Amino acid sequence: MDALWKEHEVMMRATHKFTTAPGDDLAAPRLTQFTVTKGYELEDPWDLTSGLTGRVMYVLNEAYVHPDGVTGHLGMAWPAAPDLHDNLMRFATSDNGVYLDLGDTRVTSTDRP
Repeated sequence: MDALWKEHEVMMRATHKFTTAPGDDLAAPRLTQFTVTKGYELEDPWDLTSGLTGRVMYVLNEAYVHPDGVTGHLGMAWPAAPDLHDNLMRFATSDNGVYLDLGDTRVTSTDRP
């Protein structure tokens, strides 16, 4: 899974812009954040001394400048990594996947007047 996330990072750097400067989010989505977090599942998430289950957990967060960036990202062809999307989805929707929320979250804004 680490290798898949690294491949995803390479694709993101090649196809997305890490800026808030004006741009075409459908063609090259603009991001303010891209993180993949890796952690080990605790037997009791409320007790740091409870021991580990043996499962590894990954969390992906992407923050887009404009809602069109999400549309651009989801509709993007990944010619440099054609199997990446299928491999990530296969993993996330298998018995390995605990929770997957893709596209159900609401876009909010922190625009200032």
